Amino acid sequence: MTPKISPYTLDQDQRIHISLVFEQEVVPRLKIRNARTGALCCDFAGKQYGNWLLFFRSRGYGFEITDFEYDEDASGLNL
Repeated sequence: MTPKISPYTLDQDQRIHISLVFEQEVVPRLKIRNARTGALCCDFAGKQYGNWLLFFRSRGYGFEITDFEYDEDASGLNL
């Protein structure tokens, strides 16, 4: 029997999916804007992640995700 995942928890596959899309689609835009640290709504990875925020910071020539947080009031930002 598969355990039911809480809507307030991301499993490993979901975190990997969000991280891959972040790296491929969001990081290039953050570099253009000279971003260093921040939080973004995860709706860029799909509507089902619209209530999730990811926190990031610059690291070397790229970025790393430092945390994920569920937020019922999260909203996307068009980069």
